[in-house]
Amino acid sequence: GAPAPAPPEPDKRPVLEEVLYAVCREGVPSEKADAAFARLKDAFIDWNEVRVSTVQEVADVLADLPDAGDRAKRVVSLLQEVFEERYAYDLGDIAK
Repeated sequence: GAPAPAPPEPDKRPVLEEVLYAVCREGVPSEKADAAFARLKDAFIDWNEVRVSTVQEVADVLADLPDAGDRAKRVVSLLQEVFEERYAYDLGDIAK
């Protein structure tokens, strides 16, 4: 018979989260990026709350990463761009 479909990869993030994670991951060990990204997800209700937060609030969550302020600015502006273009945070169609 036909081979069974491969199970989805564990911890496969939505495209948007991959991009946001990449901002955290830049130039730091993955453990540190993982911790910062987890804090970012835990500290806010959803990505929209991150988008409407101040850069300083986001930077405080990313404080143990180098250049937390610059990273926070990129996270907020990325979310703003996605929101203005799509009024949503699903970039799933981009992955196709």
